[in-house]
This record gives sequence, C-alpha cells and structure tokens, in this order.
Amino acid sequence: MGQNQIVEKLRLEFNGEMTSERQVVYILVEIGKLLEHDHAKKTYPTITFYRDWIVHTKLDRSDIADSLVRLFDDYITSNNTTASDKLKKLVSPLTLREEFKAYLTQYNLAFPSCNDGVLWKRFVKYLAGVIDETPLHCSLRNATNKTNHVESITVSRRRNLNGTAMLTWKAKCHNPPPVGIETDIEVELLPDIDQVALP
Repeated sequence: MGQNQIVEKLRLEFNGEMTSERQVVYILVEIGKLLEHDHAKKTYPTITFYRDWIVHTKLDRSDIADSLVRLFDDYITSNNTTASDKLKKLVSPLTLREEFKAYLTQYNLAFPSCNDGVLWKRFVKYLAGVIDETPLHCSLRNATNKTNHVESITVSRRRNLNGTAMLTWKAKCHNPPPVGIETDIEVELLPDIDQVALP
C-alpha cells in the first residue's frame, strides 16, 4: 500500500470519534507503515515501541528491544538514574503524543486526540486496554555483545497500591544485580486517566 493511501485512510479515521480499542490498533499499525516507508522508525522510537507492542508479545530482533534492554542494564549496573529517566521518557504516553504531532505534521494530518487533553486520555485508556495482560518481552538480538546484568525485560500494565494505572518494567538478569538495586521500574500511564469516561 502506498503512502498516499495510508495518509487518506488515517485522515478518514481521524475525522471519526474514538470509540474502541480497534481504532487504536488500526491507527498505530497504519502510522507504523508510514514510518517504514520513510525509514523513520529510529527517529520515532516511542511510536515504534507501542506499534510493536500491540502486534507482538516478544521483541528480539529489533533496535528498540536492544535499546530498552541496554538502558535497563545501564541503570542496574551503575544505578544510573539518567538511564532510568531515559527509559521512562521513551515509553511515556506524553512522549508518544509529541512524536505523533511531529510526525503527522509532515503529512498535514491533524489527529484530534493530540490536541485535546480529554481525547488524548481516552486514546491512552483504549491503548492501555489493548496492552493489558500482554507482557512485552524484549531481549537482545546480538547475544555475542552481552550486557553486564540484564538478559531481557518484561513490560506489563498493572495498578499500584493507590489504584493508579502503571507500566511495570521487570528485568531478568543473567548476573545478579548489585545489592540494593531494584530490578523493577514503574512508569505512570497518565495522571487522572481513570476520570475519563469512554463512550
């Protein structure tokens, strides 16, 4: 399918109301196709991450999987909070929103959910429904270039003790982590997301 066809399909989809998880899957898959046409997957890693997550349960042959595992390994190896912050930023729905805006502007596409806080939370709520109970397993594609500790990571959606929707990253280590270093990182999906009603 050509780029012009994909753009017109997305334009049509954006003109309708967001009412289902199916639409979230469709939008991410079609935007992912555009990224492939443009050889721009590395330029928009958060779009690529979520697009891959909704269509796979395992990533082991991708740049994004390598990047995620190595960031987590850097965090665990040296308690590098910068690596932890990069990881959180990479998968933040707010980063996804900014990447959507930046990329879709190139095609003169306006995604209403990106410009309205309530509509964006609705989009993220449907996205959370798609990835719920679907852990994403990321492992290194190049086994010869090993990490210090982390072999793979699993990402899953859950609620914390306060009932807030979170993404939980859990590392599986081939070497035990240093004493006192956590192998889990939690990222809040979006504040107040539960206050947004779905149609």
